Amino acid sequence: MSTSNVIPVARPETDATYDQLLDTFKAMRASFNAAPAPTYAERVDRLERLHNAVLDYREKIADAMAADYTARSRSETDLMEILPTLEGIHYNRKHLRRWMKRSKRRAPLMFADVSAYVQ
Repeated sequence: MSTSNVIPVARPETDATYDQLLDTFKAMRASFNAAPAPTYAERVDRLERLHNAVLDYREKIADAMAADYTARSRSETDLMEILPTLEGIHYNRKHLRRWMKRSKRRAPLMFADVSAYVQ
């Protein structure tokens, strides 16, 4: 892709949506920087809250999908959007403890007496 095809988009001075989005991203960055490596319990709690939020907003998600895709059925949204998301959350929760375990790595030959691991 050449840069000659790219059209720069100027930000409107009074775009409240842009400012809200920017504030949200700044808050997310600050939250990450405050706790970059959450504990197992924190991660499980976040997955449970995500699971509950998907279920709580299921109707709104279905309404949005129906509006975007011109009368998409709720059962199709459940089957194609909601169920895979919930299954993914379940899969991540099931494997989380193993993924967080310390795992050994090989060190380069010049560091022969060193043991390396990822935690």
